[in-house]
Amino acid sequence: MKKLSRRLLSAACFLAIACTPESAKKPSSSARETLRVLTYSSFLGEGSYGEWLKREFESQHPHLEVVYVEAQDGAGLAGELKRRRGDATGRIDLAVGLDEVTVGRVGREHFARLATISSSPMTILVHRKRASAALAARKFRFATWRELVDSKLLEKSLVVQDPRFSAPGLSWLLQTHALAGVTPNAAQGLVRRVFPSWSSTFAAFDGGEGTAVWTYSSSLSYYECDGKPHELVALRVDEGYLSSDEIAAVVQGAVPATEVLLNFLLSGPAQQKLSELNWVYPVGAVTLPKCFVPRESFPRLPKAASPSATTVNQWIDEWQLL
Repeated sequence: MKKLSRRLLSAACFLAIACTPESAKKPSSSARETLRVLTYSSFLGEGSYGEWLKREFESQHPHLEVVYVEAQDGAGLAGELKRRRGDATGRIDLAVGLDEVTVGRVGREHFARLATISSSPMTILVHRKRASAALAARKFRFATWRELVDSKLLEKSLVVQDPRFSAPGLSWLLQTHALAGVTPNAAQGLVRRVFPSWSSTFAAFDGGEGTAVWTYSSSLSYYECDGKPHELVALRVDEGYLSSDEIAAVVQGAVPATEVLLNFLLSGPAQQKLSELNWVYPVGAVTLPKCFVPRESFPRLPKAASPSATTVNQWIDEWQLL
């Protein structure tokens, strides 16, 4: 009788476990290890890549939880990392959205691992209907930056981002110092107006400000994939543009599971979604949507050595004087 009772009890226990819903089998949030990810505003929000990343990663790793810490823009990540340095209560495990400049401004010694997750050449998009007939006659193409500046066809026509606050603005600063035979002062002759962020720049441009906008080359793919008529064309300069590399960095002192999240970011499915939701060119070997403009369409300058933080600060000081 005792043996039968034990068997019935064992069977009941087995059935209870087998019938337990999957959601109940997952560890509670208090039992899950938290990964704190610092990133920029447009990475987050409803329908964003950040939302997809959190959902997919946690579904595959139910013992881990992604918690986002928001910074306004890519350039703001450096300040936030510095502010939290040494603060155990404000720990950051992974920073997503850095570039070579912001890594240098924080200090490479503060990162355990750096990985490029996307790489998009910068470009200038021109609005055909606002462009001069002379610029259209050239088919929006120049052999060199010197030729572009000397032509004065884009003089005081370009809207750009402020390099003090914005990652693409920092790219413009690097570009102006990399132009062969063109001084930063001459390149600034192209600029009509400066805005604090990429989103505010595009909002003004879409509203009629300027003839051209400084942006990521993948921005053109966004318009192409939107399926609606547009009047934008990439200004081709055969000498090329700098590429903007987006970096994810494991912060020194991060929990070991951060490496799992970084490896997930570099995986094929995550790279595929990065192109579809963030409108950038991934570094992984994935098939881009057919509507994407091929990255090879945008001539690129050779990758230069990353300038020191001191040099960048000097350039920003010069920028403010121009």
